[in-house]
Amino acid sequence: MKSYTESKVLDFSLKSKIAESKLPAESNLQKIPLINLHAQYHAYKQKIDSAIARTLESTSFILGEECERLESELAQFVGARHCLCCSSGTSALLLALLALGIGRGDEVITPSFGFVAAAEMVALVGAKPVFVDIDARNYTLDVAQVRASISARTKAIIPLCLFGAPYDVWGLREVAQNAGVAIIEDGAQSFGAWVDSDDLDAGSVDSGADFRVLDSGAESKAPSRIRADKIHSGKIYSTKIHSGRFGDISITSFFPSKPLGCYGDGGAIFCDDSAIFARLRQLRNHGQSSKYEHNMLGINSRLDSMQCAILRVKLAHFTDELRARQKVAARYFEILSDFCEDSKDSSVEFGAESKSALAAPLATPAKLILPINQPNSVYAQFCLRVESLDSTDSWDSRDLADSSDSAAKSCAQDSKVQNPSALDSSKIRAHIIEHLARAGIATAIHYPKPLHLQKAFAFLGYKKGDFPVSERVANGIFSIPFCAFLDRKSQDYIAQALLSALNPHQI
Repeated sequence: MKSYTESKVLDFSLKSKIAESKLPAESNLQKIPLINLHAQYHAYKQKIDSAIARTLESTSFILGEECERLESELAQFVGARHCLCCSSGTSALLLALLALGIGRGDEVITPSFGFVAAAEMVALVGAKPVFVDIDARNYTLDVAQVRASISARTKAIIPLCLFGAPYDVWGLREVAQNAGVAIIEDGAQSFGAWVDSDDLDAGSVDSGADFRVLDSGAESKAPSRIRADKIHSGKIYSTKIHSGRFGDISITSFFPSKPLGCYGDGGAIFCDDSAIFARLRQLRNHGQSSKYEHNMLGINSRLDSMQCAILRVKLAHFTDELRARQKVAARYFEILSDFCEDSKDSSVEFGAESKSALAAPLATPAKLILPINQPNSVYAQFCLRVESLDSTDSWDSRDLADSSDSAAKSCAQDSKVQNPSALDSSKIRAHIIEHLARAGIATAIHYPKPLHLQKAFAFLGYKKGDFPVSERVANGIFSIPFCAFLDRKSQDYIAQALLSALNPHQI
């Protein structure tokens, strides 16, 4: 089941509208951060200050009652049987790998595009990261490539819910179950995201699902896609499975910029297996079963009580923030879609005479791709992507994702031929970022280099061209301001500055 619509392409050819978009005088420029943590703090200031004072008064600063209560509240929100708070999302990944006994001689499949933590922890425990490419529609791992990459040594798959969007949960689960390997969900950016459970296995509808009445009527009137075990007392129910339950073990991060963030590092692990949970609990605290009784080698991954107290305040408001994030996303789509077309041919050529302050003249048509409009995403980042439309370098990653394995292999092989226009996307991106910075608008690049090209993973033997979609996305992606507290006026200002940056006369 797909819960998204096709990505949109900003139509650069609407020159008249773009030309009319001008930035205000410098004295009127706004300063818009990527994430407005200041506004969030002041929205909850009294409660946060009280929680901090309560923790200071208790003099219980590591784990303790605040941590236990947070774990219970997080487990209830996600619908998991167990939750264990830890020192960071990265340490949560390490604990998950250790709990599953993954180490030397094992292989773990994970995407090349994304934050380094998953592949880094795999390598640190002595296992081999096996990279796969991504689906450029929502930047999550390509399930077909996962299937092709499984070997006798594969022990786990670590999919990333990148930028807050779920991966193909049911497709990957089928692949993993058929191969007998575990899934460790890297939900560092996706706490609060969900998938519909229409395809959920029988007997799996439990406390991990949100039940909502869709319709009423006899069982015989139920749509064929609604399973019989979802019909209760003559009513049909739809269920949602939250991030935190997509894998056999799932992790999240509470880094300050995350959808649910603390004021330092923090993370959590979710699972339903009580034996694995017991092992995780010991591993988190130096392998202790009780004080100074060490049954195994572990690490120090304890979360401090202050962060737990802060997170409990934020969690109480989190559902409201999720609604606000969807409204902010909807507003972006609304104000940018006036300049969007579904056709990948929507573009304007930047003439050879045009000069960029950052690079050589650009002589390539280009497009700006909006993220997919997903109601089940938490939009950890709102990422746009510049892509060259040069005729010799214009294959569409959607064709790769939807093609047969042989066709995908052929396309990937062809893309290994280096093209002089390949840098055009990054040059245009650099211009846009500089223009937005002059307007007081913060941006970021998530992420500028795929993992298979990072020096830290050179020992794996990958080379440029091995994962063409990851490389292409990394070459043009960037993030604009986004959070639950971004007001409409600021969004309009950002859109105005963006359109001004895309004016061909600016480049």
